[in-house]
Amino acid sequence: METKIKGLKIEYSIDEFTIFNSYQISSINKMKLILKDFFDKNKDIIFDRKISSLINQWITYNFFYKIFLFRKHTKNCRFKEKPKKLHLFYVFYLVDLKK
Repeated sequence: METKIKGLKIEYSIDEFTIFNSYQISSINKMKLILKDFFDKNKDIIFDRKISSLINQWITYNFFYKIFLFRKHTKNCRFKEKPKKLHLFYVFYLVDLKK
């Protein structure tokens, strides 16, 4: 399925979603608003991850995009209930420690 929130295209299923061109949003407050609006509009999505975890992932993707690493993959932020890549989990964790 597909929706638009704050001008960003979001494709989603029950246990994952992708925010396209997510690198355009750098404000944590805007990220929170977009995620909150998304979950408010789509009550059928099953996600137990905390908003702070999703924001840490988004920040990490933005960081990689800005330093030209994995640009093809980090242009859009893909959220899953359980991230498969353990090394990315550790990066999200480190981002959270710096707050």
